[in-house]
Amino acid sequence: MTIQQAYPTLNGHAQSWVDCGGAIQIHDGPKLDLEGLKGVKWDVTLEVGTQRRRDGTVKAFTAGQGTPNGSLEFYADGALVFIEALIDVAISRGWVRNGAGIYGRVGFDLVLLHTPLGSTAIRKAEVQGCRLKKDVGEHGEGTDPDVVPVDLIISQVVRTLNGKRGVLA
Repeated sequence: MTIQQAYPTLNGHAQSWVDCGGAIQIHDGPKLDLEGLKGVKWDVTLEVGTQRRRDGTVKAFTAGQGTPNGSLEFYADGALVFIEALIDVAISRGWVRNGAGIYGRVGFDLVLLHTPLGSTAIRKAEVQGCRLKKDVGEHGEGTDPDVVPVDLIISQVVRTLNGKRGVLA
Protein backbone atom coordinates (compact mmCIF):
# COMPACT_ATOMS: atom_id res chain seq x y z
CA MET A 1 0.00 0.00 0.00
CA THR A 2 1.38 3.41 -1.02
CA ILE A 3 0.73 6.38 1.25
CA GLN A 4 0.21 9.66 -0.53
CA GLN A 5 1.77 12.57 1.35
CA ALA A 6 -0.15 15.82 1.45
CA TYR A 7 3.15 17.74 1.30
CA PRO A 8 6.43 16.63 -0.28
CA THR A 9 9.31 15.62 1.99
CA LEU A 10 11.81 18.42 2.57
CA ASN A 11 15.34 17.89 1.31
CA GLY A 12 16.91 20.01 4.03
CA HIS A 13 16.86 23.64 5.04
CA ALA A 14 17.36 26.57 2.68
CA GLN A 15 20.09 29.09 3.48
CA SER A 16 18.65 32.03 5.38
CA TRP A 17 19.60 35.01 7.54
CA VAL A 18 19.38 32.90 10.71
CA ASP A 19 22.31 30.79 9.40
CA CYS A 20 24.49 33.86 8.78
CA GLY A 21 27.54 34.61 10.87
CA GLY A 22 30.63 36.64 10.30
CA ALA A 23 32.17 39.93 11.22
CA ILE A 24 33.15 43.42 10.15
CA GLN A 25 36.92 43.80 10.43
CA ILE A 26 37.81 47.49 10.60
CA HIS A 27 41.31 48.15 9.22
CA ASP A 28 43.56 49.19 12.14
CA GLY A 29 40.53 48.82 14.41
CA PRO A 30 38.26 46.33 16.13
CA LYS A 31 36.45 43.31 14.78
CA LEU A 32 32.68 43.75 15.20
CA ASP A 33 30.09 41.00 15.12
CA LEU A 34 26.96 41.29 12.99
CA GLU A 35 24.67 41.80 16.00
CA GLY A 36 23.26 45.21 15.00
CA LEU A 37 23.03 44.43 11.29
CA LYS A 38 19.59 44.11 9.68
CA GLY A 39 20.69 43.32 6.14
CA VAL A 40 23.57 43.09 3.69
CA LYS A 41 23.48 43.61 -0.08
CA TRP A 42 26.38 43.26 -2.48
CA ASP A 43 26.77 42.66 -6.16
CA VAL A 44 29.51 42.55 -8.76
CA THR A 45 28.67 43.59 -12.31
CA LEU A 46 30.91 42.39 -15.13
CA GLU A 47 31.49 45.09 -17.73
CA VAL A 48 32.74 43.70 -21.03
CA GLY A 49 33.75 45.24 -24.33
CA THR A 50 32.27 43.90 -27.55
CA GLN A 51 34.11 43.34 -30.82
CA ARG A 52 31.81 43.35 -33.83
CA ARG A 53 32.09 42.31 -37.43
CA ARG A 54 31.46 44.80 -40.22
CA ASP A 55 27.86 43.59 -40.47
CA GLY A 56 27.26 44.43 -36.78
CA THR A 57 27.12 40.90 -35.42
CA VAL A 58 29.13 40.03 -32.34
CA LYS A 59 32.53 38.46 -32.98
CA ALA A 60 34.00 38.40 -29.43
CA PHE A 61 33.96 39.90 -25.97
CA THR A 62 36.83 41.19 -23.86
CA ALA A 63 37.58 39.56 -20.51
CA GLY A 64 36.03 42.62 -18.90
CA GLN A 65 36.31 44.08 -15.46
CA GLY A 66 34.14 43.73 -12.39
CA THR A 67 32.52 46.63 -10.59
CA PRO A 68 31.40 45.75 -7.05
CA ASN A 69 28.68 47.62 -5.15
CA GLY A 70 26.96 47.06 -1.86
CA SER A 71 25.14 48.36 1.15
CA LEU A 72 24.52 47.56 4.78
CA GLU A 73 21.40 48.23 6.77
CA PHE A 74 21.83 48.54 10.53
CA TYR A 75 19.38 48.90 13.35
CA ALA A 76 20.13 52.29 14.89
CA ASP A 77 22.00 50.91 17.92
CA GLY A 78 24.21 48.73 15.68
CA ALA A 79 24.97 51.70 13.43
CA LEU A 80 26.07 53.76 16.41
CA VAL A 81 28.53 51.07 17.53
CA PHE A 82 29.90 50.69 13.97
CA ILE A 83 30.22 54.42 13.22
CA GLU A 84 31.78 55.16 16.61
CA ALA A 85 34.42 52.49 15.91
CA LEU A 86 35.11 54.12 12.51
CA ILE A 87 35.40 57.55 14.15
CA ASP A 88 37.86 56.15 16.73
CA VAL A 89 40.09 54.78 13.96
CA ALA A 90 39.86 58.03 11.95
CA ILE A 91 40.94 60.06 14.97
CA SER A 92 43.79 57.63 15.77
CA ARG A 93 45.02 57.94 12.15
CA GLY A 94 44.87 61.74 12.28
CA TRP A 95 42.00 62.00 9.78
CA VAL A 96 40.35 64.93 11.54
CA ARG A 97 38.75 68.13 10.29
CA ASN A 98 37.67 70.82 12.77
CA GLY A 99 37.82 68.30 15.60
CA ALA A 100 35.66 65.68 13.82
CA GLY A 101 37.00 62.28 12.76
CA ILE A 102 36.53 61.72 9.00
CA TYR A 103 35.14 58.19 9.26
CA GLY A 104 34.44 57.84 5.53
CA ARG A 105 38.18 57.28 5.00
CA VAL A 106 38.37 54.22 7.25
CA GLY A 107 38.49 50.88 5.45
CA PHE A 108 36.95 47.60 6.55
CA ASP A 109 36.22 44.11 5.31
CA LEU A 110 32.96 42.23 5.72
CA VAL A 111 33.03 38.44 6.07
CA LEU A 112 29.76 36.55 5.74
CA LEU A 113 29.50 32.87 6.61
CA HIS A 114 26.46 30.67 5.97
CA THR A 115 26.02 27.11 7.20
CA PRO A 116 22.41 25.98 6.81
CA LEU A 117 21.00 23.58 9.41
CA GLY A 118 22.06 20.03 8.63
CA SER A 119 24.98 21.11 6.43
CA THR A 120 28.68 20.91 7.25
CA ALA A 121 29.76 23.16 4.39
CA ILE A 122 30.62 26.80 5.07
CA ARG A 123 29.59 29.23 2.36
CA LYS A 124 31.81 32.29 2.65
CA ALA A 125 31.69 35.69 0.97
CA GLU A 126 34.40 38.24 1.70
CA VAL A 127 33.45 41.78 0.77
CA GLN A 128 36.89 43.37 0.80
CA GLY A 129 38.30 46.88 0.83
CA CYS A 130 35.08 48.64 1.89
CA ARG A 131 34.51 52.25 2.86
CA LEU A 132 31.32 54.15 3.51
CA LYS A 133 29.99 55.88 0.42
CA LYS A 134 26.76 57.16 1.95
CA ASP A 135 25.48 57.46 5.51
CA VAL A 136 21.74 58.00 5.94
CA GLY A 137 19.36 58.56 8.82
CA GLU A 138 15.77 57.43 8.35
CA HIS A 139 13.39 58.03 11.21
CA GLY A 140 9.65 57.78 11.24
CA GLU A 141 6.59 57.42 13.35
CA GLY A 142 5.44 53.92 14.14
CA THR A 143 6.36 50.76 15.99
CA ASP A 144 9.34 49.67 13.90
CA PRO A 145 12.87 50.33 15.14
CA ASP A 146 14.95 52.96 13.35
CA VAL A 147 17.26 51.68 10.63
CA VAL A 148 20.39 53.23 9.16
CA PRO A 149 21.19 52.24 5.56
CA VAL A 150 24.75 52.90 4.35
CA ASP A 151 26.11 52.51 0.81
CA LEU A 152 29.56 51.03 0.35
CA ILE A 153 32.60 51.48 -1.85
CA ILE A 154 33.98 47.95 -2.40
CA SER A 155 37.29 46.75 -3.89
CA GLN A 156 36.32 43.12 -4.54
CA VAL A 157 34.16 40.20 -3.48
CA VAL A 158 35.67 36.74 -3.01
CA ARG A 159 33.49 33.65 -2.61
CA THR A 160 34.76 30.45 -1.02
CA LEU A 161 32.71 27.32 -1.72
CA ASN A 162 33.89 23.87 -0.62
CA GLY A 163 37.39 25.25 -0.08
CA LYS A 164 37.59 26.81 -3.57
CA ARG A 165 38.00 30.60 -3.83
CA GLY A 166 36.55 32.52 -6.76
CA VAL A 167 35.90 36.02 -8.06
CA LEU A 168 33.57 37.09 -10.87
CA ALA A 169 36.25 39.15 -12.63
